[in-house]
Amino acid sequence: MSVIPQTVFKTKKVLTVGGKLYTRRGYAPLPIDPLARFRAIAEATEQKPRVLITGSLGQLGRGLNTVFKYMYGNDCVTMTDIVKVPFDASDVCKFFYNI
Repeated sequence: MSVIPQTVFKTKKVLTVGGKLYTRRGYAPLPIDPLARFRAIAEATEQKPRVLITGSLGQLGRGLNTVFKYMYGNDCVTMTDIVKVPFDASDVCKFFYNI
């Protein structure tokens, strides 16, 4: 399993002593990429599965499409639905319209 890197950024802490303000620098980790855990799972699988998402323009379909494209690549994900794709949909790949 691959290791998820964490980066660090500077934060300032304010300390009050005797009515005077002193700033103290500290370091806090940046938030981890939310999709990094899915990348680690995908790298652990040897054979990339082919994914068919039916009802892909619904509430869950577009989110699943994003995650599976991130994990396995554009070629492994196929989307289908009975609704036509909007013209401004940039996150849709390999879509088939079912009548």
